[in-house]
Formats: sequence, structure tokens, C-alpha cells
Amino acid sequence: MAYFAYGSNLDDAQMRERCADARVLGRATLPNYALVFGGFSHRWGGAVASVVRARGACVEGLLYELGNVDLRALD
Repeated sequence: MAYFAYGSNLDDAQMRERCADARVLGRATLPNYALVFGGFSHRWGGAVASVVRARGACVEGLLYELGNVDLRALD
């Protein structure tokens, strides 16, 4: 399954730890969405990235190919 990564999931080491079999397909953009920081992670004590619809905006990221095991590892 294709997975659009943004925020902290752009960190290669973090993605390899979470999804060892993930394969990078390349850079990607998510048109008409904006990156926002809402919510709070008690695990690491900081904001959590998310995307929201925003006409004319664009989120930069990476496209990965994930298997079912890797997909379940993501939150």
C-alpha cells in the first residue's frame, strides 16, 4: 500500500525503526492540504503534526510502499 509520510515520519531512522520493510518510492506532494501542529504527545513531550484541508496549500512529503505489518506499526 502507498503511504504519504510527513512530519516526523520524514526522519529515515524513525521510519526504519517503525517500518523496517518500507520502501521509499520518492518525493511527493499533497495538494490542497496544510501541515499543522495540533495535539500533544506525552511520549516525547511535543506537538503532533497532522494535515488538514486547505485550498491552495501543499504539503511536501515522501511516498513509501508499505506492507500490512508496517502499516499496523504506524499510529
